[in-house]
Amino acid sequence: MEPGGSGGDAGQGGTGGTGGDAGQGGSGGDVGQGGSGGDAGQGGSGGGAGQGGSGGDAVQGGSGGDAGQGGSGGDAGQGGTGGGAGQGGSGGDAGQGGIGGDAGQGGTGGDAGQGGTGGDAGQSGGTGGTGGAGACIPETDSGLCLIAEASCGPILVTDACGEQREVACGTCGAGERCGVVEGRKQCFVPPPPAWDHAFQWIVPDPGYCQKVAGDALGLWVTCGREIFEWDGDSTWTSLGWPGSSNSTVRAIWADGAGTLWLAVNNSYRTFRWDGVHWTQAGGTLSPVLNALGGSNGNVWLAGASGNLFGWSGSDWTKETLATTESFYGLWAAPSGEAWVVGNAGTIFAHGPSGWLSQASNTTAKLNAIHGSSATDVWAVGENGVAVHWDGSSWTHVPTGTTDTIGGVWVVSPNEAYILLITGKQLRRWNGTTWTAMPAAPNGTISLWGLESGELISVGVGVALYR
Repeated sequence: MEPGGSGGDAGQGGTGGTGGDAGQGGSGGDVGQGGSGGDAGQGGSGGGAGQGGSGGDAVQGGSGGDAGQGGSGGDAGQGGTGGGAGQGGSGGDAGQGGIGGDAGQGGTGGDAGQGGTGGDAGQSGGTGGTGGAGACIPETDSGLCLIAEASCGPILVTDACGEQREVACGTCGAGERCGVVEGRKQCFVPPPPAWDHAFQWIVPDPGYCQKVAGDALGLWVTCGREIFEWDGDSTWTSLGWPGSSNSTVRAIWADGAGTLWLAVNNSYRTFRWDGVHWTQAGGTLSPVLNALGGSNGNVWLAGASGNLFGWSGSDWTKETLATTESFYGLWAAPSGEAWVVGNAGTIFAHGPSGWLSQASNTTAKLNAIHGSSATDVWAVGENGVAVHWDGSSWTHVPTGTTDTIGGVWVVSPNEAYILLITGKQLRRWNGTTWTAMPAAPNGTISLWGLESGELISVGVGVALYR
């Protein structure tokens, strides 16, 4: 591009593509033609503006210099004193020209740096860099279900924008059950239900097992002062006992990422199993410990006298709750919401505003809580009490019994199970009513569900409900 003559006509401005308008002429010079889809910038003193880039505008020419070419989809930077801005990269802007120098090419999806004093720009005639990716577009819920090949139940997935989402993929028909079939959530017709007592014995009769926990990676039970891991087929392996000789198990929970958590009394400590070793988690805690749970990287520990702790990554931090009632049950939804339940119908829920009290519509002691999602949660307790959370409020639902309910397992809004401690009986929810099931094995005190839809009963040994 030629400079403008002193006091005369400016040299010809650079040539751009079609479809643009020339900008205003500078002092003593003429503006070059606008680039395709863009406008030429203002001519500097004694010079003319350079070409407008495709889809962009050339900016103001510096004193005695020309503005550089606008990159595709971007703008040329401002020309420095005595120099011009370099070529804008595709999808980015050229940086400011240094004194006496030219700005280099725009990088991929970014901006060219400043030209050094008295230095030369990077390549001026080359092609601008490639622009960065456009704004991400997350998949629809149905699209995520299709990708996961899931036909039922809520699933927890990460979308194209990196956000973790809980997605509902449908419900199953009458007589069907939603479970994991060949690694995918699918509806299937279960075989006639029955207790498999051949599955039962882990420790010699009359050994008792107290707690059970599981995830997609395994299943664990506590029997006396020993932890057993199931291989998914027929073998139970002892993991030993990390607590003191006089300690007893109070809670067990698997986080789904390969870590098993254990809380014990007497020594009031917690431990973690990483698949190889037991290690103590944090320091010694003074209250009685009753429940463990968590999701989305959070781990919570609940106990007596309104004590609730959150795991910081290295130790337990006490949460401040407006209650002194003891907690006995804790559950967290895959989407991150969490609940603790306890004496006198006490329920606290964790959300964006922290832990807040919720009206349970009962004064009965609540022993356990579980759900299939953040809008399908059951809390159960003494006198046959069961209350259901639908995402906005707790509703009392008759169970047809006055026995103490010690455990609950929720599969879907149309399938849930409760364990009656007094009568050693299970009841099943079909979406409308609770009905009695075949008698559970003698001494059943804990209940767990597998991804396959099967139930685990823990008490005098372990039994599987297929």
